[in-house]
Amino acid sequence: MNKNIFFGIICTTLLVSSCGTVKTRTLKTMKIIDTGVIQKQVLVDLIIDENKVTGESIEERGVEIEIAKTNAIYNAMKKSNSDVIIEPIFEISQSFKETKVVVMGYPGKYKNFRPITKEEIPLLELNKDFNSKQIIPIKKGKK
Repeated sequence: MNKNIFFGIICTTLLVSSCGTVKTRTLKTMKIIDTGVIQKQVLVDLIIDENKVTGESIEERGVEIEIAKTNAIYNAMKKSNSDVIIEPIFEISQSFKETKVVVMGYPGKYKNFRPITKEEIPLLELNKDFNSKQIIPIKKGKK
């Protein structure tokens, strides 16, 4: 009798403790740089709204900050019906139980997808060495 009660308690404990909710979003991209793959260049216009939008993500403590940032950007994009957030600024606060990330930036929408023309090829050359994550220090001159 005691074995049955003990076994029932263990089974109930396992069932209750194994339930949990995990919220994730994934982004998958594929680079088309391979032999035998022919790429056709496409240009697109980026329409940027002048009004900033905010998005928020509250995650359990222990979730990576980058995941919380991605979720905040996703929420801002969903809220503004945009394709991208330009110049995002993050505000991160952590408490004992959770991490809160608020992002603010300009919503952008891609429009007018079109094949590239010969006249537009120099536009690609201007942008080939640009790296948006590159930080260049400002040198102060002597007074």
